[in-house]
Amino acid sequence: MFRLSGSYLEFNGFNLDGGGNALDGFYCNHYHHQRFIGNSVSNTGGAGIATVNCDYLTADHNVIYHNGYMPSETDVPQYYGWTSGISYNSVQWFDNYAGLHNIIANNVIVGEYDGSSHHTDGNGIILDLSSGSYDASTANTPPALVINNVVYGNGGRCVNAYVVTNFWIVNNTCYTNGLDPALGPAGEITANNSANGYFINNISAASSAGDPTYKQGGTNVNIQYYANLYSGSLPNVSSSQIFPGDPEFLSPVTLSLGGFREAPPPSLLNAGLTLQGGSPAIGQGIDPSALPGLPSAIVNDLQTYIYTDIKGKPRSQGAGADLGAYQH
Repeated sequence: MFRLSGSYLEFNGFNLDGGGNALDGFYCNHYHHQRFIGNSVSNTGGAGIATVNCDYLTADHNVIYHNGYMPSETDVPQYYGWTSGISYNSVQWFDNYAGLHNIIANNVIVGEYDGSSHHTDGNGIILDLSSGSYDASTANTPPALVINNVVYGNGGRCVNAYVVTNFWIVNNTCYTNGLDPALGPAGEITANNSANGYFINNISAASSAGDPTYKQGGTNVNIQYYANLYSGSLPNVSSSQIFPGDPEFLSPVTLSLGGFREAPPPSLLNAGLTLQGGSPAIGQGIDPSALPGLPSAIVNDLQTYIYTDIKGKPRSQGAGADLGAYQH
């Protein structure tokens, strides 16, 4: 609906309903410094927010709901459906700044689906490719932060890092994704053919025992995990920093395989994925900026985001913050 021409743009407070016939809500191609703040995007045939060959992107406090479904026409371009709720594809280095370039923060993403013949996407969030190549050796993307997102009831994965580098996946709540039966056991939080990535303070609750809560595929290098909780299925990753426990959500919705179409919008789920007082996710987080050996620019930029939750509630500095998007 918005095919964006230009850099240094902000789109704030739009309510976009594609009515089943529009493609992407917002689309950036070969630009930089674009911000998508506080928007609602629903019922498109593509992504809520899609970018290709862009840099310095911020998607913050958006609601992305029920996108990627094919329109009713019979002659539909092949790229309909073949994307995810928020997709940063082939991100390029605008400059050599060592800190965070791209942010996906505080979004709620629900009911996404890859309605194309491919059935590879429909993820909540994807950091996708580096230069259009699927070869792991080509991965070279500037630092990205995915933080405080609530992602549930999607056909594809919760968060997928695919042929990318330099990413931070922090304090996200992932619940019953992977509901497209054509996708197979894709995993909730995944790294594929990627390098130099961190998964920190996340909650991953799978929809079925056969769908890994944390998954790696292909060739990965230096993928690190710190203080991640799982329930519903085993991870396919071996790490003492991925531990089991019922997150004890306040009022989670029950969704079965194929249920991405019926996933309730955030306005109905409301606080359902917040934590109850006895949750094992409470107080178990680490401070990502305290990890050793980080560039000072990364530390400074992380600290801009890690000390509040999705609602703006303060998190403790140092160890002891809660896992997931919500601070109890």
